[in-house]
Amino acid sequence: MSFLRWSLRCIPGLATFALIVLLECALKIVQTEWLSFFYPPFLKHSQAPVVAQGLFISYSIFLHILALLFPLRLCASAWAATEGIRARHGRSRIKNDGSLERDIPRDGTTNNDTHQDGAKHTGRVIMAIVLPSYKEDIEILETSLRVLASHSMAKASYDIFLAMEERDPNGVNVAKSLLQLFSGSFRGIQYTQHPANLPGEAPGKSSNVSWAAREIEHKYVMEADWPSVLITVMDSRCHGEPNVGDTHILNQYFEFVLEHNLLKRREEASTDMTLYMPPIVFDRNAHKVPRLVRMADLMWCGAGLSTYARRTTATTVAIPTAAYTMPLPLICLAEGWDTGSEAIGEDMHMMLKCYFATNGRMKIMSIPSPVSQCNVTTGKAGFRGWVANHSARYAQGLRHMWGCLDTGYAVRQWCKIGPRQISQGPISLDEAAGSCSPDRADRPRHVELRLKLSQHALQGSDNRRFTYRNLVLFSRLFEAHFLPIHLFLVLLASALYTALPYPMSSCRLLTAALDLTSYLRAASFGLMTLYFVVFYERYHTACVQARASEMKKAGLYEELAHEFSYRKRLSITTVLDYFMFPIAGTMFGSVPLLQAIISHFWTEKLVYLVSAKAVRVIAKSLVSDRELDRNRGVVEV
Repeated sequence: MSFLRWSLRCIPGLATFALIVLLECALKIVQTEWLSFFYPPFLKHSQAPVVAQGLFISYSIFLHILALLFPLRLCASAWAATEGIRARHGRSRIKNDGSLERDIPRDGTTNNDTHQDGAKHTGRVIMAIVLPSYKEDIEILETSLRVLASHSMAKASYDIFLAMEERDPNGVNVAKSLLQLFSGSFRGIQYTQHPANLPGEAPGKSSNVSWAAREIEHKYVMEADWPSVLITVMDSRCHGEPNVGDTHILNQYFEFVLEHNLLKRREEASTDMTLYMPPIVFDRNAHKVPRLVRMADLMWCGAGLSTYARRTTATTVAIPTAAYTMPLPLICLAEGWDTGSEAIGEDMHMMLKCYFATNGRMKIMSIPSPVSQCNVTTGKAGFRGWVANHSARYAQGLRHMWGCLDTGYAVRQWCKIGPRQISQGPISLDEAAGSCSPDRADRPRHVELRLKLSQHALQGSDNRRFTYRNLVLFSRLFEAHFLPIHLFLVLLASALYTALPYPMSSCRLLTAALDLTSYLRAASFGLMTLYFVVFYERYHTACVQARASEMKKAGLYEELAHEFSYRKRLSITTVLDYFMFPIAGTMFGSVPLLQAIISHFWTEKLVYLVSAKAVRVIAKSLVSDRELDRNRGVVEV
């Protein structure tokens, strides 16, 4: 590995090391303690601010302003998401066959000619849904599939891909049993088996999804309407909770995505290059986990919710968590998912890859339909269970923070931005036959032409590095990978400095800055408390009501009633939660981030194990004990 690549990989760690040096140069905490203990007569005081103090004052105020703006943006985003969920829930313009009921022009009138003309831009829409799995119990996958099977468009539009791993000794048997259980429930259901030990690949979700996406591309690119394929990636794991599947996506989410996709293709007659992402909510087993674990997950929910945007603009930047949807042409343009160790933050990494593949011009759309998640838990009871739950949450926090590798990746891709020559100009797609392009023999010519047209439209001839949207992107990365640990170190250094009886670097300006930042911290704490008390409670209630309504309509509510966590705003439990978020944020955010950035100085590989889970007996009898099938192809029903 070159020194430049290593330096980019370690940007968060190098920046943190530089901050520690700056803190000592500005506050002289170690020097003061050393001299005051061993050489008290030589203790000197600096009355005028030096360069280091000026940098510390400026950077500290900058961090505290960001820490103040974050809860403000979070409150606004939570309010917008809540209003969107309440306003749109139950309203749909999608038929069961995946088409629009009617075309509604911008002026609100109905025009049959518009509908007939727009029909040639719509065709069918296929939702290819990828469920990555590694050593998951069959009931976890079954629960997620039953929820999907209850959707109105499941039989007409859903094509399920169970992404299994060859490293899983029972993966094929589980997949075949699920194919038998859900035969006829979807438009199609099949499984893929990601081979083990492929060169250059790291075990994990990204490499598994990448393998499944290749199978999806091979299945659909030969068809003329392949741009109408939308790929949704979701989790199926619940980190140890017995009898609970990890991710439940509402029927409404897919309806919103399909509606936007159809309208865009009708109105603009162009290929959809939009990343769709829903907000998440932990509303399944929050009442069963320790308070600090619950608050850590609520803060993770807030991190994703803070980027929710009611209206999509050219500068909207949002980072998906848990589930997201992308059109197949956008995935092909980005050359699919990366499979190396750097891609451990699969959702953020894929968003960045698509972002830079389109030179920052792809659209990111927030969908007002929550994705239900369960909190991290091992399912164990007693004191050992309490310790195990906190340990499991820390391990997940470390996996999340290991994704700070994406900062270096984003910087590398940003440096590559520039004019790209398009080898072929605007060629009609009707010219596409079945011949293959010379650069990729496995990809038909009409796919290459479509991608070149998309590349030309999205990139053009003027590619600028310094844009407002790029600034927003890197500000989001700074919030995720720098702010938690930098703010923690500044707070720690400020507390130590204040505790010094005779600080060497004391001056009025520094004292005034510390007083100002203390007020900013108090304001930030008040705003975060306001968010939890008012905005998150409204959001949580709206999400639970929307999911309960859909489950009742599908006839699954009674069976899944134990998977609903309700909150009471002014109960003792919730009031205690409100004041624990600084501790939870430090334990499961700042500390894991510090461990990750230190580890990145010598490695980018993180090895982790999947938590053990209890097993139900609903579909287990269908898993036979026959010898494992080692075929690597796609088995389809």
